[in-house]
Amino acid sequence: MTQVYAELEGGRCLLALDGHATGSPEMCAAISGIVYALAGYLSNGERDGFAEVYHMELESGRVRIHCRGDDRVTAACEMAIIGLGQLGKARPDLIQMDLQES
Repeated sequence: MTQVYAELEGGRCLLALDGHATGSPEMCAAISGIVYALAGYLSNGERDGFAEVYHMELESGRVRIHCRGDDRVTAACEMAIIGLGQLGKARPDLIQMDLQES
């Protein structure tokens, strides 16, 4: 099971994932695709000056992304959180979300 914790506050985003979608290569690929797309976008945003990445850790079974930025960063983080949430609705036995919004 993959546990997802997300915080979205103004322009700040914290995303933490732990675990594996054991037994479902498709779900694992979907989760990884969302996370790696966000990580790439934020890395480009940091280079281009609209994102600040405080911490990024992309390991098998463990992801930590903590960043801040303008509306583009907020939108990208929202997209990733919504995508992960949709996966959780489709397969609650494989992924669970804890979203903190303010």
